[in-house]
Amino acid sequence: MTSFLAAIVLLAAPPQAADLSFYKQIASIDILQAKSVQTELKVTESQRAAFNKHADGYNEQTKTLTSSFQKGTLPKADFAKKLGDAQTSLHDRIIAELASPQISRLGQITLQRAGIIALMNPLVSSKLGITQAQSKTLTEGLRKTGEEVAEIERKTKEPIVKKYQAMTPKTDDEKTKLQAELDKEILAANKKNQPELLKARKGFEDLVDKTLTTGQKKSWSDLKGPLFKPAK
Repeated sequence: MTSFLAAIVLLAAPPQAADLSFYKQIASIDILQAKSVQTELKVTESQRAAFNKHADGYNEQTKTLTSSFQKGTLPKADFAKKLGDAQTSLHDRIIAELASPQISRLGQITLQRAGIIALMNPLVSSKLGITQAQSKTLTEGLRKTGEEVAEIERKTKEPIVKKYQAMTPKTDDEKTKLQAELDKEILAANKKNQPELLKARKGFEDLVDKTLTTGQKKSWSDLKGPLFKPAK
């Protein structure tokens, strides 16, 4: 039987190196901007200051790159590569400011927010041991679900958009009024679509449930960690 002391040591143990490496790669620094996420991670003022410093440097770098691209002195391919490198560098610098438990929790929250779509990520797929056959099934299922969702959106919103596109407002006030009416109808269409969209989503969730093994489902649950509940 595990002793009480041993149990405490186990709970206090840092994440395994393999898991930490995974979370470093998968963690989104974008969601780290949310106050609720910072609170969950217990981000310190000094860490916030470091984040801002790195962000300022990144903004200056991208500003310079964009200027060079617009002037024609930086080819499109080079611009895209340098921009990608800058984004990767910013991610790595931000992650380096976090302690191991913070990195792991950020990775868990990232996976929770992404949901089952994260299973399409090669990093996640590899971590869970998803086979090529399983990956093919999930990819095809996601494609069909995407097409189904797009068709639901199209059949309800396309007529609305076309109706307003055919109108020719003569004044700015008329244009503003028509835009408000369009927004209102689109909002109503979104509400009307919800049952069908939820059904399509449920269909993909069922496919995932049937495709993954019991062990993979357990590993997926473990990777996501405890449910993140943002403070209201």
